[in-house]
Amino acid sequence: MFTSLDRNLYVDNHITLTKMDYQNTETIAEQERNASRLPQMFQMSSHPVALFFFLLFRTGAIVAYILGMFFTSSFMLLFIVIFTLLAVDLWTVKNVSGRLLVGLRWRNETGVDGESIWIFESADPSRPRNAVDQKTFWYALYLYPFIWIILGIVAIIRFEFLWLALVAVAIGLTSVNTAAYSRCDKDAKRRWATELADSNSSGFVSRFLSRAFIKRFIG
Repeated sequence: MFTSLDRNLYVDNHITLTKMDYQNTETIAEQERNASRLPQMFQMSSHPVALFFFLLFRTGAIVAYILGMFFTSSFMLLFIVIFTLLAVDLWTVKNVSGRLLVGLRWRNETGVDGESIWIFESADPSRPRNAVDQKTFWYALYLYPFIWIILGIVAIIRFEFLWLALVAVAIGLTSVNTAAYSRCDKDAKRRWATELADSNSSGFVSRFLSRAFIKRFIG
């Protein structure tokens, strides 16, 4: 037989266990949602391999820098690793990632007079682009140089000027594509807007001449 005290204890324990089960369920659900966001991003991408390597090299360089500050005494080895990752990232973003993810590509050539010439290429804007690819590309393109700037400020505060030199190299390598693709995007928008305006003007002139011809010779 349950006494009144036993019943109250049973009810309290049942309510407590129910709350704990609910909280555990919510925690597990939240963890599953967080764990599925990154794979879902790659699943929604039109070029998941290109997107993966676009994030891999630049993220790897930052992770190597942060871990190297605490777990390695070989600065030269760390410098070589980070420089290699960022150099590969520079080439990959310039020649592969930008073309596949946002339909842009740039290159810099030297003219016969020694002048630097920027050449920008862009895909047809009427072709639909993947929203996940575009957002990830542009966010990461500006975010990673900003992270390196923060790491540079930390190096200044800690008076680690050797590490600051490494950060300066990283900022330079990551900012090249940021500046180049920003100019490439502006050039593409300006060029396509000009072509659209010319097309509309040509269409207007054609319609005007057609109407004038019909009115003059046909009545």
